[in-house]
Amino acid sequence: MSAYLDQTVLELKTTAQHYCKRHRIDINQHRLKRIVLKVVKRMEREADRLTRIEIITPDGYRCIDYSDPTGESAVRNIMREAIAG
Repeated sequence: MSAYLDQTVLELKTTAQHYCKRHRIDINQHRLKRIVLKVVKRMEREADRLTRIEIITPDGYRCIDYSDPTGESAVRNIMREAIAG
C-alpha cells in the first residue's frame, strides 16, 4: 500500500472507531479493519468508474444529483451494510 492509502485507512479506521463508540456498537479491531479495507476498495473502484465515465461522457450529458448533497445517506448505507456483513 502507498503512504497515502495507509493514511486513508488510518483516518477511516479512527473515524469508524469514534462512530462505533458514540453509537455503542461493540466491534473488535480485526472486523473494523476488514470493514475499512472493504470501504477503501469500494472507493478505489468508484474512482476508477468515475474516471472512465469522465473520459467517455461529454460535458453536456453529465449532471449532479442533489438529492443527498452531504452524502449522509450514503454513509449510513455503507455503515449499515458493513455492520450487517
